[in-house]
Amino acid sequence: YEEGFDREFAGEVTGLISAGAFIAFGEPWPGAAGGGDLAMPPPYEGMLPVRRLSAGGGQREWWELNALGTVLEGERTGASLRLGQARAVKVARVDALRGRVDLAEAG
Repeated sequence: YEEGFDREFAGEVTGLISAGAFIAFGEPWPGAAGGGDLAMPPPYEGMLPVRRLSAGGGQREWWELNALGTVLEGERTGASLRLGQARAVKVARVDALRGRVDLAEAG
């Protein structure tokens, strides 16, 4: 995006691993739905590493993935991050050669 790395995006958790969450974000391209009734997914996806996740109030937390791989749970605070959950993010770094986008929490 031309608006820079400070732009905040609404995103959705699409995958979880012990190292963090995959977040789909961004607005679909105009006309991408093709006139159909199906909603188009966001056009970008990035990784929000657990080291950049806060448990609220800026607290650092130790995150653990549940047995089903559907929830990252904070060990001390009980905070959680679930599949399908909305999460506001910012782009922290883009590695075009590897096709990676690293995200940070917005706000």
